[in-house]
Amino acid sequence: MASAEWSVIIPMKPFNSAKSRLPFGPIFAQSFLLDVISAAHATPVIGQIRIVTADAYVAEVAASQNCSVTIESAPQGINQAVAQAALDELPGHAIAVILGDMPCLSADALSSALEQAALADRAFVADEAGTGSTMWFSRSGNPITTHFGERSRAAHRASGALEIDAKPGSLWSAQLHRDVDTEVDLWDAIRIGVGSHTADIVRTREAGA
Repeated sequence: MASAEWSVIIPMKPFNSAKSRLPFGPIFAQSFLLDVISAAHATPVIGQIRIVTADAYVAEVAASQNCSVTIESAPQGINQAVAQAALDELPGHAIAVILGDMPCLSADALSSALEQAALADRAFVADEAGTGSTMWFSRSGNPITTHFGERSRAAHRASGALEIDAKPGSLWSAQLHRDVDTEVDLWDAIRIGVGSHTADIVRTREAGA
């Protein structure tokens, strides 16, 4: 695909209610989002990053990172939020939806996923647990109909979306699948390698332990 032909949408709940199963959950929720944004900004084929949220502080953080913001008009869940944000995107851009809890994500891994996604009308990446999804992609002009939530992997498969995996078994693959909800997830993310924002929080927490 041509340069800067993808737009990214990242749905994000309020930090203060996010990642409740993690100590310092709100702080980690923010660092995870910042690392996802950093990876997206460093990916050459991405032209715009849009955060969709109902929370004013999340919107402020997103704007400070050179992201566009869509404020949910009536929060009804992640899929409705994504559909609303897609209405604010420019025609002619393909859409990539990326969850905001992937601190391992790198520009190389994301570029590889986008390269594969460009070959299908719709595509997605499953999460590490194998039941959910971390990303969803749609080529320009296609309806935005994501199925994030419980058993989203099965729902996305049933919708006809192509399941992709950049370099199976590689570091890139681990980066694409590793979302973080629990302490065990975080430990695994650290093992894989997290972005600078999350690494700073991890170091601060370890120093205070």
